[in-house]
Amino acid sequence: MFKIIKLLSINFLVFLFLLIIGFSILEIIISDSENQGERKGSLIFDRILGWDSFPPIEEIGKKNDSSKKIIFIGDSFTHNVKWTHETIKTLNEKISVEGFSLGASGFSTIQSFIKLKKHFGEIKPDLVVLLFYAWNDMRDNYNQPGIIYSPKTEMRPYLSGNFNFEKDEIFSDLNWFKKLNIYQDIIIKYKLRINKLIVENLGIDFLSKNNVKLNIDYTNKDSWVPFHTKGMEKSKYVESAWNITEVVLKQMNEFIKAKNKKLIIIGIDNAFTIDADVREVWTDDIPNFDIYKNINVLESLCEKNNIPFIDGLSILEREKKKINKKIYNYPAGNLSGHLEPEGELAIANSLIKFINKNKILE
Repeated sequence: MFKIIKLLSINFLVFLFLLIIGFSILEIIISDSENQGERKGSLIFDRILGWDSFPPIEEIGKKNDSSKKIIFIGDSFTHNVKWTHETIKTLNEKISVEGFSLGASGFSTIQSFIKLKKHFGEIKPDLVVLLFYAWNDMRDNYNQPGIIYSPKTEMRPYLSGNFNFEKDEIFSDLNWFKKLNIYQDIIIKYKLRINKLIVENLGIDFLSKNNVKLNIDYTNKDSWVPFHTKGMEKSKYVESAWNITEVVLKQMNEFIKAKNKKLIIIGIDNAFTIDADVREVWTDDIPNFDIYKNINVLESLCEKNNIPFIDGLSILEREKKKINKKIYNYPAGNLSGHLEPEGELAIANSLIKFINKNKILE
């Protein structure tokens, strides 16, 4: 009997020792993961937004005098990028201007608006510039289904069923399991594969009509092809995403106008709208595909709601013809490419020209 008790005690102590070691390793992994997240330009957890950029505000040409102030909002095309800096640098040749970028990779228009309201009183801008990426920003605003970019972008705020902002929506920090590398590197990929099969078999409109909330990868063709396809304007998924987007843009414009300030929206779209190598890989074989469709819808929404609009797609097209090289990042056929320096400069110059022509900061 004594030997059995001794054996059980030894096994229990070994189990306890391994358990302690396991949790110690787990803590090291989680701690290391969190430390890596707090680097400049990275994404960090936020209880209201789901995630945010680090640091949350990028100061551009910071001054201590009574300068004009511009807030830039948007997703990765506004987060830690060159065109915002070029805009402030060039404007300062004539007037004193400082910039504040609130952009964060993967942000929806909803998240951009919430963050703008949070920092508006602190910064007191004279102008707000939203760079709207018309390939995924309207998809980001809708969650039936929703799209994600990485494990850090699984949770985000949406509008309620009656198109109002959810009040006091607070997200809980990721639990320990979701912080594990095995979840972020492996398990979430299998979740997205399963969700992809669900969308393929049931159809994206079925999910939308039946209020099915699940996440799919942002590159999933079922989620972006309908927006560019002629005849799909009234599909439940496409129409719902654009309706929500219009509500947010309208509320954002009204919020800024109530402060006696101005909003400008710059619209651009995916690399396949400009670079032939991306079109060849991704869209040339899609029937009734219209590369200008999303920009045209966005422009009409801005016109309808009296929001100043800059057609960035046309500007990038002209720059493409001028320099005869890729406007979006390599490699060839890259669906997720961002702007090359020439493209960023073209966007900055178009914004500067628009501001000066309309005497917005005078």
